[in-house]
Amino acid sequence: EITTGDWSSDVCSSDLLFVTGIGDNAFEGCNALTNVAISSGVTLIGDHAFSSCTNLTSASIPGSATNIGAAAFSGCQALTNVLIGPGVTTIGDSAFYACSNLQYVFIPDSVTRIGNHAFSWSGSLTSLSIPDSVASIGLEAFASCYNLTNAVIGTGVTCIGSGAFSSCGSLAGVYFHGNAPALGS
Repeated sequence: EITTGDWSSDVCSSDLLFVTGIGDNAFEGCNALTNVAISSGVTLIGDHAFSSCTNLTSASIPGSATNIGAAAFSGCQALTNVLIGPGVTTIGDSAFYACSNLQYVFIPDSVTRIGNHAFSWSGSLTSLSIPDSVASIGLEAFASCYNLTNAVIGTGVTCIGSGAFSSCGSLAGVYFHGNAPALGS
């Protein structure tokens, strides 16, 4: 599924399409993909859009996309870094689940919700900074990130799901910029 937007009448080709959404399962299992740079104007990244793209190493998500769908990048084992643009408000459930080589993710201060299992089994993450805008961290959101050594959590977090940092054996410290919320609430 590809959704299209309006395009200028000044364009010479009538075949030109502006992609405004990447639908559910659009590139799932597309192992030839190595890099994804989604252009601005894309507002939707669907569920499982890039899941199981085992050779994908980097992804850049524009701020025009407000939601990263459930399991959008799950199982992308070669994925090492993700840049999430300002404007994204939700990182869906299992969005980056089992991205075992994910070393770096930038979470902008527009994000308000990190879904259940969003980064579970992303074992190469070593540090994490959650901005003040995030209100909710889902159930087991960072579970089994076994190389995670520290996490800084912003002032806006009011809910941390049960097991959010379970099986993070290297985690030496979780630092709150505000009051620590009740776990599992």
